[in-house]
Amino acid sequence: MKPRLDIGTFGAILSRATSSGRIEARCRYRDWDGVARIVQATAKTQRQAEKALKLKLTDRQVFQPGDGDLSADSTYADLAAYWLADLDNEDRIGPTTRQSYEWHLARLVLPVFDNLTLREVGVTRCDAFIKGLGRQSYSKARQTKNVLRQSFALAVRHEMLPRSPMDGIPRLHKPPHEPDALTSKEVNAIRLDQHRPGRLIRAGPYAEVGITIVMPSFWLCHTNLPDE
Repeated sequence: MKPRLDIGTFGAILSRATSSGRIEARCRYRDWDGVARIVQATAKTQRQAEKALKLKLTDRQVFQPGDGDLSADSTYADLAAYWLADLDNEDRIGPTTRQSYEWHLARLVLPVFDNLTLREVGVTRCDAFIKGLGRQSYSKARQTKNVLRQSFALAVRHEMLPRSPMDGIPRLHKPPHEPDALTSKEVNAIRLDQHRPGRLIRAGPYAEVGITIVMPSFWLCHTNLPDE
């Protein structure tokens, strides 16, 4: 019977050629939850494959997986589902906010991050994604950034990742808004309509009881703006 591996250690490294001609190096690694899992890496040569595998094992020792089987090798889609379930367990957000998070995940985030593992989602990828969204819609970029920030914060909190790729993302700047304004023709048309003597206005606190107010023509400015 093979001796049990200590937590955070790996067994003998085995190599084999794949159907594509590349070399695959693999070994058993005992994770922090006590489960031994197969970890593998491929490269052009055996030496390169073993080097890539050992680098992968080194990264794996930096942190321990959270609840269940989630780790840095899990996909972002797995983290998204895990995060939504965690929100439901805490029961601290309303249904509208929950639906907004789910919509932004399904429509904007998952089409881009679905098949990426957590270790593959870096600061550069997140930065380019958020900036691209920002050029289309400030509101969508802001909400999507919040979704990514919260989900990756959970991954760090549950020790799936040593740090969040969202930590280095700069602040979004809201584009300037140009207020809508009436044209001179529209202003003159309103003044002409208001200038009609004896015009009845039903407004204000007495509108509901049917009291009308007669607006004298001298209340209004008689100066017209030049047409544009």
